[in-house]
Amino acid sequence: MLSGDTSREWDVGIPDLPNDHQFKLKWSSSKKRIYPREFYCMTMRMNIDCNGCYRRIKRALMQMQELESHLVEKQHCRVSVCGTFIPQDIAIQLRKKINRRVEIMEIKEVEVTNDGAVALKQL
Repeated sequence: MLSGDTSREWDVGIPDLPNDHQFKLKWSSSKKRIYPREFYCMTMRMNIDCNGCYRRIKRALMQMQELESHLVEKQHCRVSVCGTFIPQDIAIQLRKKINRRVEIMEIKEVEVTNDGAVALKQL
């Protein structure tokens, strides 16, 4: 680490995931937040009764800076999000913002190789 560099890296195990998956996290003192380096796609199930619920979920997802993209399937009551985030943290933030039960159905880690190929790895 250089003398002017204030970032640190370490591995953190999350016991809720199978096989004690390790997240590689980077802590930046300038922003005082922890950012994971892996790109994840997560599917959640939540009750979307009406257009008001749909708008509330959409608004909450738009405010989350960690997300690259999202998809809300109203008829199937599913929400899919992709980005560089910790999956449990996104589910907790969404639960607090919209005051609805959130169930994580699937988490996939996306690996991008040097030649640009994308491979999904299910956790």
